[in-house]
Amino acid sequence: MAAYEDMLLTIATTAALLLFVQRLAKVADQAWLQRIGWRPLLATTGWIGVPLHEGAHAVACLLTGRKIREMRLLAPDRQTGVLGYVLWEPGTGPVAWLAALFVGLAPLLASLAVMLVLAWQEGGQWPTQTTDPGALSHDLQQLASISGTHLAAGGWARTATLLRLYAMVAIAAHGVPSQADLQGTWRGLSLVLLAGLGVWGLGRLLHMPFGFHVLKALTQMCGALLPALAIAVIALALRWLVASLVPQRS
Repeated sequence: MAAYEDMLLTIATTAALLLFVQRLAKVADQAWLQRIGWRPLLATTGWIGVPLHEGAHAVACLLTGRKIREMRLLAPDRQTGVLGYVLWEPGTGPVAWLAALFVGLAPLLASLAVMLVLAWQEGGQWPTQTTDPGALSHDLQQLASISGTHLAAGGWARTATLLRLYAMVAIAAHGVPSQADLQGTWRGLSLVLLAGLGVWGLGRLLHMPFGFHVLKALTQMCGALLPALAIAVIALALRWLVASLVPQRS
């Protein structure tokens, strides 16, 4: 029972953090655009994060057979604050719902994949054992220790580490699905959860570990996403703080 509770807690924490990060991204972007403008946003993090975000949507559309009507990987709009967009036709029915779920979450998955590569290049192991606080703490400490060693070494090692850390922050800051992205995911997410509950119930009825394996797979996916979401929270909070310190433009 404790294992089930831990896995459910990880899944619920990931869902809550995703919603919080999405809301924080909206507030931070609005504050930045109103007080500083979109040009510094593009110059600091947007030129890396926005094309990756929109490109992930486009790739997901192609993989799921969705038709793309219009795409702008980097097209800032002064009026709306939109920095890029992909317009696509979702379709109808359960398959389309699952496709919308994948397309909507694609930026987060792509950001995670890139940060995995960056963490691997840094020499550390990306923390994925989030159901074990001790293992998660160990992985984070290991990555921080390696980065600290590189920074202290100076030369190219320091430069490479600074570039990787900067890229991680820039990617995480724009890797969170927008409010519009999430609006199209709820049907697909509900379908996945209902299917998971059905498999879990069947497993309990037949006294077979179906449900445990389903929850374990979902927990592992959430475990990989949590560190990326944590980085996004830090990056967005810093963006909001900097914007809040700047006087309101008249």
